[in-house]
Amino acid sequence: MTSTLTPFTSLFALWLWLCQAVGERWKAVRLGSIYRAPENRYDRESPEITTRIRPMHRIGIVPFDIKNQLTALLFVTSMTRGRWILPKGLAKSKESHSDTCHREGFEEAGVRGEVMKDYPITVLISKTTDSGMQRIPVTYYPYLVTKQENSWPEADRRQRHWTLIQDAAKVAYRDDFLGLIKQFQDLEPWIREAAEPHKS
Repeated sequence: MTSTLTPFTSLFALWLWLCQAVGERWKAVRLGSIYRAPENRYDRESPEITTRIRPMHRIGIVPFDIKNQLTALLFVTSMTRGRWILPKGLAKSKESHSDTCHREGFEEAGVRGEVMKDYPITVLISKTTDSGMQRIPVTYYPYLVTKQENSWPEADRRQRHWTLIQDAAKVAYRDDFLGLIKQFQDLEPWIREAAEPHKS
């Protein structure tokens, strides 16, 4: 006698249950593959991200001073071509942005002062490297100069030059700095207000 699977037989019920179980398992596997979190990309640092992106980012300062209604900016020469630029560099291990600002300010320009931490400005700056011209992101902080040393680590390789902010575009090397100077001017009322308590 041949057995026929019908909705009313126990064998059919078992077969149907197995089909549903396999179907649910397959669905779970497919959904898991679709919605699985990316591996080693954003949840933790991978060597590729660390070596390719992080070392490119620099921290810099826009050294300035104020007197009455005037604002002046301090430029230094680059060590390769002697162009007028603003101090910048790589942050060292466990160094805060403020720490880097103070270190780079003294090493490259021989200045000490106060970091206006609330007004960072990030721009792309062109840099000449062994592999050619590269564009790197630099976060600049307005840096109120309170003391200017006569001797500093890179004094034999750099010169300094103060200029009024309205003339800074004529001094700055490359168009890279024009946008930075413009943003500084836009923020100038707030930067001056933040700087006033540190003026002696």
